[in-house]
Amino acid sequence: MMELIRGYYAGERYTAILAMGIGAVLLLLALVLWRTSSGVSLARGMVHVFLVAGLFQIVAGFGYSMVVNRRVHEAEQIYSGHTEHEIKQQEIARMSRVVKSGYRGGLVAYTALILLGIALLLLSIDVPARKGVALALLIVGVLGHCVEAFSMQANRQYLKVVETRLII
Repeated sequence: MMELIRGYYAGERYTAILAMGIGAVLLLLALVLWRTSSGVSLARGMVHVFLVAGLFQIVAGFGYSMVVNRRVHEAEQIYSGHTEHEIKQQEIARMSRVVKSGYRGGLVAYTALILLGIALLLLSIDVPARKGVALALLIVGVLGHCVEAFSMQANRQYLKVVETRLII
């Protein structure tokens, strides 16, 4: 079971690296848009959102990778004296909680960005910079939903593998 748990945390590390990569791409995109756009424009409006979102993704990804590293060591210590059956039961309980409610905060935040982007888009008919902010909010919100969906699917798959694993 421990090799399965280590594999799970390796996947979580990859998710953190993905978040940092997305953040780096957003920062690069913000830089390119800033350098290639003129004064008040759609592109300049997008720059601010991409800059904030990129920094957030990098910091959050790095922070999560540190948490994952700590958790894998804690799991190894906690499970060191347990039987395979006990580890399986504890992992099923832990992952059931994660699958049930672990994504609420992210989904609410990214949905709020999408709704804010739509509202701002509707209120910004003749203001290109605000249209850029709205478009960038929509992009970041949809991108966030995609990452959350990827994470939810990976966690559901891991839970299924743990539940069906035969203990000899």
